[in-house]
Amino acid sequence: MPVTVSEKAALPATTVFRLREVTVGAGLLTLNPSALEVPPPGAGVETVTLAVPAVAMSAVVGIPDPVRTESIKAWIVLRPGFAGSEHLAREIQDFVKVQLAAHEYPRFVQFTDALPMTATGKVLRRELRARG
Repeated sequence: MPVTVSEKAALPATTVFRLREVTVGAGLLTLNPSALEVPPPGAGVETVTLAVPAVAMSAVVGIPDPVRTESIKAWIVLRPGFAGSEHLAREIQDFVKVQLAAHEYPRFVQFTDALPMTATGKVLRRELRARG
């Protein structure tokens, strides 16, 4: 009789996605690929930037880059009492470099008062890309 697991499967700590369905039966382990939840690109960078005490919200988008084809740009909303500066931007970049792979850090950091959001609370990344 197959068993379905609905919670997170036992995977290495570096695994980002969550399995919705794992079936075990007759000594076989079957994964349903359509049941994988994979975060959008940049989700790891956003999560790490949120760990910085000064950051209230963040969104990461790709912007055109003549050398790399595309570079990572982080749009940051700061918590009250913090002011955006080159020093703070460098601290955020260095923090992400330590937490993730060195090539994943945002090459550009833009501080803003608010992020464009949909009525359901999702970030409108297309508007951020349009801003550059």
